[in-house]
Amino acid sequence: MNSKRNLLASCFIFYNIFVGVFAQDARIHVEKITYRTYGFSDPNPVVKINDENRHKIYPYYRFDGFENKGISKEWDVIILENDYIKVLVAPEIGGKVLGAIEKSTGHEFLYYNKVVKFRDISSRGAWTSGGIEFNFGSIGHTPMVSTPVDYFIRNNENGSVSCFVGAADLSSRTKWTVEIRLAKDKAYFETIGSWHNASDLETSLYHWSNAAAEVSNDLQFFYPGTHHVFHDGLKYSYPINEKGIDISHYGNINFGGDKSQHVIGTYTDVFGGYYENKDFGFVHWSDYTEKPGKKKFMWSASRQGEIWKDLLTDADLGNKQYMEFQSGFMFNQASPGSEKSPFNHLPLLPNVTESFIEAWFPVVNTEGISTANKIGTIHVLERNGLLVFNFCPVQKISDDLKITIGGKIVYSKSIDLKPLQTFKDSITLKGDHDFKITVGDDLISYSLNDEKRKVLKRPLKTPDFNWESAFGYYTSGEEWSYQRFYSKAVTNFEKCLSIDPYFVPALEDLAELYYRRMDYDKATDYSLKALAIDTYTPKANYIFGLSMLRANDFYNALDAFGIASKDMKYRSLSYLKIAQLYIEKQDFKKAVLFAEKSLKFNADSETALHILLMGNRLIGKGEITTSLVDELLSKNPLNHLAHIEKVFSSGDTQAIASLSERIKNEYASETWLEMAIVYYNLGRLDEALILLENAPESVMNNLWLSAFHREKGNIKDADTMMQKVSHASPELVFPYRPETYDLLQRIIPENENWKLKYYMALIAWSKNNTIEATSLFNALESIPNDAPYYLTKANFFSNDKNYNPLDDLLKAKTITPNDWRVSRALVAYYRRNNDTSKALIESGNAVRGHKTNFLVAYDYARSLFENGDFKKCLKVLDDISILPAEGARSVRTTYRQTCLMLSIQYYQKKKYKTAMDYVAKARLYPEELGTGRPYVVDERIEDYIEALCLLKTGMPQNAEKALNKIEDFTLLYNKTNNSSDYVSMLSFDYIYMLTLKHRGRVEEINSFLSNWKERSDNSLSYQWAV
Repeated sequence: MNSKRNLLASCFIFYNIFVGVFAQDARIHVEKITYRTYGFSDPNPVVKINDENRHKIYPYYRFDGFENKGISKEWDVIILENDYIKVLVAPEIGGKVLGAIEKSTGHEFLYYNKVVKFRDISSRGAWTSGGIEFNFGSIGHTPMVSTPVDYFIRNNENGSVSCFVGAADLSSRTKWTVEIRLAKDKAYFETIGSWHNASDLETSLYHWSNAAAEVSNDLQFFYPGTHHVFHDGLKYSYPINEKGIDISHYGNINFGGDKSQHVIGTYTDVFGGYYENKDFGFVHWSDYTEKPGKKKFMWSASRQGEIWKDLLTDADLGNKQYMEFQSGFMFNQASPGSEKSPFNHLPLLPNVTESFIEAWFPVVNTEGISTANKIGTIHVLERNGLLVFNFCPVQKISDDLKITIGGKIVYSKSIDLKPLQTFKDSITLKGDHDFKITVGDDLISYSLNDEKRKVLKRPLKTPDFNWESAFGYYTSGEEWSYQRFYSKAVTNFEKCLSIDPYFVPALEDLAELYYRRMDYDKATDYSLKALAIDTYTPKANYIFGLSMLRANDFYNALDAFGIASKDMKYRSLSYLKIAQLYIEKQDFKKAVLFAEKSLKFNADSETALHILLMGNRLIGKGEITTSLVDELLSKNPLNHLAHIEKVFSSGDTQAIASLSERIKNEYASETWLEMAIVYYNLGRLDEALILLENAPESVMNNLWLSAFHREKGNIKDADTMMQKVSHASPELVFPYRPETYDLLQRIIPENENWKLKYYMALIAWSKNNTIEATSLFNALESIPNDAPYYLTKANFFSNDKNYNPLDDLLKAKTITPNDWRVSRALVAYYRRNNDTSKALIESGNAVRGHKTNFLVAYDYARSLFENGDFKKCLKVLDDISILPAEGARSVRTTYRQTCLMLSIQYYQKKKYKTAMDYVAKARLYPEELGTGRPYVVDERIEDYIEALCLLKTGMPQNAEKALNKIEDFTLLYNKTNNSSDYVSMLSFDYIYMLTLKHRGRVEEINSFLSNWKERSDNSLSYQWAV
């Protein structure tokens, strides 16, 4: 009996040990969670590529519909958790991390928005706040930030769990993947990113992880640095700004508009923030060499910014205002204007894979942050003669904590801590404060002197440089190219060559831009011109090699890539191109050889690894392919090409269909087509056909299937597919690949369907080949019976002074009389041509058919204003509820102008009280119009009209007060013309001069005008005022 009891006891003990060990593993699962959701809809079928911001994201389309009322909706949410933290991921919303929670306190160390509230923020419109969004490729919020991405979840052998999210950036033909990994015994999670450029051309190296955190007045930011720079590259002091304000404290940022601060000047791997009242904070860590960029974005603390709290979340669910703490590959998110600062862009070169590892974690009970890494957080402060030190680990620590002063140990203690178990102690300070706190063998340490040594000497301002020199134009051209403003890049390179016709770098870059434009003859000419000066110049050789591939000139291509490979920058890429050539020529052994050579200099190239897999399979070494595929899929289960090679190696091509379980992104059909074209370009027609036959149906997939079947002699199948293409609507069909352009060139002589020329025109337009696009649009004349086509055509020719879009817009109106986009285009045309009466008729008709569309309603209000019907305009504006785009001000501006015009009308009628009522109304910021009141508002016009009314009603003292306000505002903000609140010398300054004139101070008017002319360079507003 005792032996049985002992056996049972032993089993019980063993069971508890077993459970105790294995229950510590991290957990991951997919759960359906219902959120209040404000959806988006109404994809825009009209192409507008000449708007350069849109140009950078074509072939994506915008969404124009946003819901004002929430509904309950289920979303797939991936939950990763261990004993310390919980992380939520939304694969259907861009793969973003929804939020992250520290379990012992319940506090969020990543802002968790309890509502899914899409608003018009991103390049495609729809965007929702909170968590972490992963932005790659397109400058700004990534195009798929609010739509489904590919994903895969996994339990790892070491007890950690991983969620992989990823997608292609269609504009650049690059592919990104992020692994979100949570260890079983750590209080941090990692985001491990990989971004591969599989295209032949460089693109903008733009990546930022945008995380969100709640804000409150007790939040202190931990951003080591000496300055911050804006998007335009201008620098400002940090953390104490030019006005002496410590802007590292959120509670002090109660001035100005929204803030974008890229903090620089200190070598640091870490930044974050700490809430004094909660004694809790958030930390981001990444290796500085991988991600030196660290940015804060904060909405204005005035109603101008606070309105976005209401627009992006619901207060009744417990959400408050948030800020974004962002990490990036470069110091700042450069914008136009930055090209003449030190802070420009870099390119992501072809065949290059950029990668990074970053960690996100909470910190508790430390009173602040002095330094941090993946071991934990140290905070040090001096208090009442004591050196107080707090250490919060994010993993188990059993080691010594030591303090040295002047190299001598003055404190040592063994610590045995679990994650987030904060250790606190203090010592008496005596004189020398040169202390250093160290945990273990320098696992983490902090020293004031070390921090001082981390201050960097990097220049923050460009000297007096001649931007109109050959090198100046070349530098500007490079920057425009890296920002995807390709037309501006061409202009600057051409200006460079007008000064120095043989400036080789400009010749090389123009060769690349013309190759991008699909003008292969010019690309060849510029390459050869550069090679005539220096036959070894690598980029010219590389672009010449690409052009020779287009011309099917095998040996000239081999020669060019071979010489380009002598340069380290182009070595791996050139070997890859040679390997691809040999695959196409079916010399598979040489293909393997050059793929291996490429990988020797770029081990992470997904493209070279794919060629290696394919080459080994094709020479009968399937076992090598299978082994390497397993290794690659272990690192990245979303490597679809590796998965395909595994299937082809097995011989079971039916298994290709299983890929659909992993390809779940919004543009799944494009993912399949991209892979099929990869195989087709390598001469693998049968394999390309297998892939497309398993792909979701789309117009472009059917077009390519038709071509594949025709090439194989399956004429009946080819004709069937082409009939589908011909009969399908062109709505939201936005082709973009040069390969598709080439295919259409071959098809069009035998097929007169207008849609094929239209698709070809879109591709040419998207590549800046406006000559070809013009020819194609003109050839179509008025054949198409499709309204979006005519709106697209009008957009294309919008910069052509000889083109009048009216006939095309009226044709669109005939096709779809009730289309609100057609009506808006007509209204815009009439307004541009000062035909305000027709604009009013068109907008009035439109608003009756689209009563809930605030864009149409605003057009109507603006038309009423321009026709002088101010009362009716104000009535329409009073009834509108606007869901604004970020930065939108126009509706409130119209509201203000309307009220002011009404006040002037009533002043002229001598109804001064009513006039002042409208002045008071002009000062309002009705938030239904999509704008909140900023801290500083220029109300000098209101003050002046009010002063005139007060004088007329016998209240001169009050009138003087109003005039004093005008003087005070003008003088204050002309003295601080660098303030972001106010751009000095506006046309509104004319009101100041009227005030001076009213007071008889003519000499001051002349002085002010002289100063205005000097500072504004004789601007139009100055000329108008004079």
